Amino acid sequence: MAATCWCITFVIFALLILVSFVTHLTGRLIYLACVVGLAILFLAIKFYKAETITKNNANDFELPVLYLRRGEDSARRRAEIEIGTWAMGLLPPAKSVESDEDMRQCPICMEEYTRGESIQTFGVCEHDFHRSCLCSWLQRGKSSCSVCRLYLFV
Repeated sequence: MAATCWCITFVIFALLILVSFVTHLTGRLIYLACVVGLAILFLAIKFYKAETITKNNANDFELPVLYLRRGEDSARRRAEIEIGTWAMGLLPPAKSVESDEDMRQCPICMEEYTRGESIQTFGVCEHDFHRSCLCSWLQRGKSSCSVCRLYLFV
């Protein structure tokens, strides 16, 4: 923030000095003063943008990356199944396909819904899936909608 204020103050001060000189200068010197003023303004804006980008990157975060040993794959798989089962409990109740207008296809398995099948809504975005497809999707560690990528929980 201090550097931003410094840059803005510097630009204003430089422009004021240039304006005071412009009233007493000839044509070529006025042109030179304008070019120098624009160069100073360009540099001030460049430094201001660089600082803003640095500040915004400081607020970014990265998710931790897990490195698993060979024996830990089964523990990871058990955790994914447990999280998927827990996530299924967060979803709204499943519904049954009743009419022809409900005849669409599941985005996961790409098969059409048939009458009497149990379809599950993904809760956040309202996309529909076969209940079994969504259950296996969540148990594979996927926590976002396969269509729009909205996360079930944050």
